[in-house]
This record gives sequence, structure tokens and C-alpha cells, in this order.
Amino acid sequence: MSCSPLFTSWKPSLAALCCTALSTGAVWMVNPVAAQMFNPPDRGAPRSASDGGTRGSFVPPDRGAPSSASDGGTRSSFSPPDRGAPSSAGDGGTRTGLTLPSYLKTLVPAGVMPLTLSARPEFYAYVPVSAAQTVKFTLYRHNLDTGMDELLVYEMEQAAPDTSGIMTFNLPEGDRYALEPGAVYHWYVSLVLNPDDPTANIAIDGWVQRLSEDDAIAQRVKQLDPATNPAAYADAGLWYEPLQAYARDRRTSTPAYLSTHCNNATDNWSILLNSAQLCEFSAATFIQ
Repeated sequence: MSCSPLFTSWKPSLAALCCTALSTGAVWMVNPVAAQMFNPPDRGAPRSASDGGTRGSFVPPDRGAPSSASDGGTRSSFSPPDRGAPSSAGDGGTRTGLTLPSYLKTLVPAGVMPLTLSARPEFYAYVPVSAAQTVKFTLYRHNLDTGMDELLVYEMEQAAPDTSGIMTFNLPEGDRYALEPGAVYHWYVSLVLNPDDPTANIAIDGWVQRLSEDDAIAQRVKQLDPATNPAAYADAGLWYEPLQAYARDRRTSTPAYLSTHCNNATDNWSILLNSAQLCEFSAATFIQ
């Protein structure tokens, strides 16, 4: 038996819905409020992890993860569990869904390790209009023990957009580009302002860890398709699967919720982003 939870509101007064998961033969509860919201598990994050919202002029190093930086603003009620990630400040901007931020931002939750079961998850970043000539995406395999980015997995560069919006970065086919189960990866998006002077670039970072199939979280959603059950993945603590599923829905719609406050939103895309303090980006269009 499988089910797809129906969510029409996320007010606390709604009763929880039952969902039978066949991954372990057990019955577990999916709350209609929390299910499409990100529910980070108690997993570790790199000691040097930033919140994916670092702004300023720095160059993603070939070796060594950048230290996190505070970038103003405050966080709302999201409280990620203690899994070794450093605390981080908010990323400014408004939370009305009306005024889009003017800074570069990776769409990842702050202070936790974003998890996936996919060998090739999609990576998203909000890219504002700027004087940059190109946008660069880089993915490294990271060693948590040494705190170093040890292996360049993939790098690509393309023309900078002439309008602000969300860009999507995909990994090529081929085993060399697939994320290995259990491994941690560090990815960067950079605005290349001067190809001859890397110190002039503006860059942000994000993290991803691919879980092995025998991981408890993987077992919890073992028989659930992430494309049709993204809420269950979000509730289990996986980030990239629900983000990708709701992003694909968001690409094809421009609902009225964009004119309302984020905290009143009832669509899955905004609720997921709001649960990870990314609500101000829910109104952004996809430019790639």
C-alpha cells in the first residue's frame, strides 16, 4: 500500500494523517503540516560549513573549505538539530515574497548537512543581476576528517544571466560525476567579475551528502518515489529530492501566493523553502 499525503494548509490545528510505509513493514505518521517542510535529521555537518549564504569577495579554494560568515538579518523559527554544524546568521532580505534579494544564494538549509539518495541531484542557486561576465559551478569531494576539499569532481562556466532568478546546475552522465554513497561534497557558485583576477569574484557554497542504501533514512523512504512522494522525503530529512520535485512544479506555475506573506503560503514550494529560512526566494522565477 502506498499513499500521497494531501496538504492544503499547515495550521497546527489540523489533525495528522496516517501513511503506511512499506520500507520496514512498520506504520509511521506523516504530519500534514510538517511533511513538505524540511525536517533535518541528527547528522553531522562539516566543521567549516557555512550556511550557503556567504556573501563577499572570496575565491573557492582548491583545498580547504571556506569558513562561514555572518551576512546580516535574522532567522525565523527553524531550529535544526545539533549534528555538529556551526550556528550561522540569516541572509537578510524580506520575507514577503515581493522583493527579491540582490545577493547570491545557494538554496540549501543553514547549519545542517543537506542529504540526498540521488547520484546526481540538481543544485539550485539564486543569482541576481550583476556585473559578472560568467557564472561558475564547481563540485568537490570533501574530507570531513581533514576539513579539505580533496577532489575536483565537476566544473562548468556559462554566461551570466541578464535577469535575476534561480539557476539549476546538473551533473553530466558518467560514473566519474556520480556522487558516491556515504561521501560528502562541497559545491560552489561564483560570479566571475574578472577572469584575470579571481580575488574579485563573489562566491557562495553549499553541501551535499549522498546516503547509502542501508542508511536508516534511506530505509524509511525505500519504497517511495521522490517525484510523487516528495513530502515524505522532506519529513525524513532529505533535502534535494523534495527541492527538485517542488521546483519542477514551480517552474510551470505562477500562483497567487507570490503576493502574500511567506508565512501564509500554502503551496509546497514556499512551505519547503520557508522551513529552511529561504522563503524570500520562493517568488523568484527559474532562469535556467
